[in-house]
Amino acid sequence: PQVVCGPDCCDRFQVLNHPHLGLSLKPGQIYSRCQLESKCKGDASKVRLLASALKRVDLFQKVVPQAAPGTPATPQKTRRKGKQPDATASSEPAPMTPAKRSRKEEVMAPTTPCGAKTPRVNGTATP
Repeated sequence: PQVVCGPDCCDRFQVLNHPHLGLSLKPGQIYSRCQLESKCKGDASKVRLLASALKRVDLFQKVVPQAAPGTPATPQKTRRKGKQPDATASSEPAPMTPAKRSRKEEVMAPTTPCGAKTPRVNGTATP
């Protein structure tokens, strides 16, 4: 019989590194203790190995339960990539600059009537 585990049923653990217990656990995934024990399928030796592996901080990390819906949580600052907008900047858009061309684009000649580009060597078109 499969154990049905509720959200607050038991402790939850995130797999940090593969524990090599033969339970098909994936690093990065979060499992409840009930789910982990059900993966042992009643094998007492696997349950013992699992219990000792759960104590190893290099293999598993205990996940703290999140606040219940409706309770205020402390806001966390999120890091954003790229340049942050300046609060004192004006609302005018920045002037557009022409795109830089790569060296390969500078060497290529304009398109021929059929649409193909002919490469240039030392500034002259190759036959």
